[in-house]
Amino acid sequence: MVRKSVALIVTVLLVLMVPAFTSCAQGGGEVVGGTTVLLVRHGQTDWNVLGYLQGWADTTLNAVGLSEVEALGASWEKEVAMSVDVIYSSTLSRTKQSAEILAKYLSIDPFEIRLEPNLREFSIGILTGVPSSQLKANQDYLNIYKNWLANTDYAQPTGPSGMPDEYTKHCLEGKEFIGESLNTCRNRVWNALEKIVSENKGKTIVVSTHGGVIGMALCVVTDTPIEKYNKQVPPNASVIQLKFADDGTVIWVNAPSE
Repeated sequence: MVRKSVALIVTVLLVLMVPAFTSCAQGGGEVVGGTTVLLVRHGQTDWNVLGYLQGWADTTLNAVGLSEVEALGASWEKEVAMSVDVIYSSTLSRTKQSAEILAKYLSIDPFEIRLEPNLREFSIGILTGVPSSQLKANQDYLNIYKNWLANTDYAQPTGPSGMPDEYTKHCLEGKEFIGESLNTCRNRVWNALEKIVSENKGKTIVVSTHGGVIGMALCVVTDTPIEKYNKQVPPNASVIQLKFADDGTVIWVNAPSE
């Protein structure tokens, strides 16, 4: 009789414990529910290749960049394996082009892409259009850049590009570019992402944006100092998945192990 009682108790305990084990297995450390944001960096531009600082200069994808995004779209079903409800894009041409290509593969009308100015790359004032090689050679510009990284509240001087040339002038001529601190950029980017999530609860969202924007967003998610954003910048035409839980936490899904 005692053995039967013990066996009954063990059986009951096992039955009670199974849901708990099942719950842990299903969670697997991932957020259940919530809203998925897929951050897509635009395809390659000639300025990427040549090392010009782009900022808010309205550059376009080159042939490689167009092919990169086409390849991403063509492999989406297999590699990303997620249906998408809505696409947002920065207002700059290189991200709009990328969004329009992806929309074709995701069965979304390109005219339904939602443009968000606050998803633009950080604005770098008079450094816009300066070749990175010349940045190092020009002490004044180098000091501006170093100050920008060292003091996250420091904004570059606002004005026209300090170094236009025949190649870049079509994007720079007659335009002034504001200077923006790292903190200002981080705040506008994160506020934009939170607004997008609040307007699309429970959905899967593609955000076509820029390397610096993604780097800053990942700094927020991983609690990394914002001046190290460039360590988080992904390759052109790549996808970063963020999961915004209903309790306000955010997880970088499939983040690389340290």
